[in-house]
Amino acid sequence: LAERQTQWNESSAKLEASQTIAIIGAGAVGVELAGEILTKYHKTKRLILIDSCPNILQGFQNASIEYATKYLIENGAELILGATLTSIDDDKSVTFANGSVLKVDLLYKCFGFAPNTTFLRPVDKTKEIENVLSFSLVLPKGFVSVNDHLQVKGAEHIFCAGDMCFHEKSNELKLGHTAEVNAHLVAENLLRLVRRSRKDDDGNMPKRD
Repeated sequence: LAERQTQWNESSAKLEASQTIAIIGAGAVGVELAGEILTKYHKTKRLILIDSCPNILQGFQNASIEYATKYLIENGAELILGATLTSIDDDKSVTFANGSVLKVDLLYKCFGFAPNTTFLRPVDKTKEIENVLSFSLVLPKGFVSVNDHLQVKGAEHIFCAGDMCFHEKSNELKLGHTAEVNAHLVAENLLRLVRRSRKDDDGNMPKRD
């Protein structure tokens, strides 16, 4: 915790000392960060929000997009949308596809990354569990495909939650609170499996001592 507190303090000091700030990625995380900065430093710092999509909060309902866009603009944020970046240099400047360069004091990367599931790919093809899990990966990004109970498809005795999992019916956003909801569901389903395994032949749970 002490190390984490030190990181927070250092990040806060960098933000405090910066005048021009860019956030790459106008999804839920980028917009939330922008809102926090605007709230604390109301129009005293230059804040630029960049995204390749034509609007912020891609995938959200139109009412949410319109409300958040209005709030950002009214509070001094600059929106650069539908823009393609060709490079990010030393977290101090970004180069756009049209050749223009934006120099900043501080840059936050709030765009999606591929899940770290390379360790699930088979190393030894004779190991059944590795082969099963590799078959559950959804390419090209490599998410782990799960069913409605967050069980790994093809290996239902294993559960997957959070950023790594992919549930095709929900298309959920990869956010902290959704990972927490996932965790509660996995815990409940594990308990159900344990309780089910303890039932006798007549389907009754064993009596507690």
